[in-house]
Amino acid sequence: MATDARTRTTGPRLYRVSVQQYLKMIKAGVFPETAHLELLGGKLVEKMTKYPPHSFVVGRLGRMLGRIVPEPWFVSEEKPVKLGRFWYPEPDLAVVRGPDSRFESKTPEAIDLGLVVEVAESSYVMDRGRKWQLYASAGVSSYWIANLAQRRFEVFSDPSGKGRSAAYRQVQIYVDGQSIPLWLEGREIGQIAVSDALPTV
Repeated sequence: MATDARTRTTGPRLYRVSVQQYLKMIKAGVFPETAHLELLGGKLVEKMTKYPPHSFVVGRLGRMLGRIVPEPWFVSEEKPVKLGRFWYPEPDLAVVRGPDSRFESKTPEAIDLGLVVEVAESSYVMDRGRKWQLYASAGVSSYWIANLAQRRFEVFSDPSGKGRSAAYRQVQIYVDGQSIPLWLEGREIGQIAVSDALPTV
């Protein structure tokens, strides 16, 4: 006997939190100071614990990018970006169009980003999955994953589509002995040597 769709049990209805609501919750002290969260698709996601190799690469790569990024661009480390009504991730690194004084009272958005970098140790599935699609959907022109397990950088460009159909149409893999070109505003402004950015073997 078929169940009437109007009476079928569908389970609890999930509620998504918007960026505006999330920021109000932070300001109101809803979360403990030890909580390290990201808002991904309206869901509060706890960021994974960072181990020394991850922290080393974030710091080293941030300094390397900082030496070649021209003003008014600047490098942001583990700071939030707003990529839609329900998306407020904290990429490990971002190259942001400055000057930084533009962001005294607002958060960088996709239009302000020249590059986003995630350093993947235990977070690769998220970085290559949900975040990869998010950054493509938002139109972030260049996305790098520092894949520590395989000692390589995965460099994605040419974003296309929105939502679940979003993707990067170009990918390049860079390994030890190679250098990654950094492009901003349609021109190459420098290179990052893979061996210099990753921990010593």
